Amino acid sequence: MNKKISKSDIYDAALKGIYQLGYKATTMRAIAADIGIEAATIYNYVDSKQELLESLLFAIADKFLEGVQYIESSSHTPLGKIRQFVALNIELSRSNPYHVSLLLNEWRHLEPKQQKKFIAHRNRYEKIVEKLLCEAVENGDLKDVPIEILKNSILSTLRWLFAWVPENKEEMNPVELEKQITELIFNGISK
Repeated sequence: MNKKISKSDIYDAALKGIYQLGYKATTMRAIAADIGIEAATIYNYVDSKQELLESLLFAIADKFLEGVQYIESSSHTPLGKIRQFVALNIELSRSNPYHVSLLLNEWRHLEPKQQKKFIAHRNRYEKIVEKLLCEAVENGDLKDVPIEILKNSILSTLRWLFAWVPENKEEMNPVELEKQITELIFNGISK
């Protein structure tokens, strides 16, 4: 089995395995088999399965945090910032569904020190979202309901996308998807 591989091949196989089986059920042996190499070869590229999870998880978490920070510092109106936030979540979920699944399902498998770091990262992201929502409420753009309800309603509406996207990617028009979800978030489901 002298196959030329790259570190990204290992990360891609790990991501696929974790998405399909979960972190605990994904083994280094299965990752190696998926890319056609001996299990021992993986350790020339990464130290552990935990390293794979950390790298994959923080890579997508950084994209979400960086995106919301750009939105926060933008010149958009408060409502425009919320619309951009929704668009960011849709686009990242659409283009990285396997990565996004890690944010929701697999972060609990991080080692305690990394788990603490991840939670702090997530909290920074959510604080910015809360700030954006407060600005939109104060501006009269959104209903004056508790910010936790607004935040969790929007995030809950967006969190299912990662599971739906892989099976429907071929027939999905990303512009229409964003339009429909944005309309549901801002206008509700009433006629």
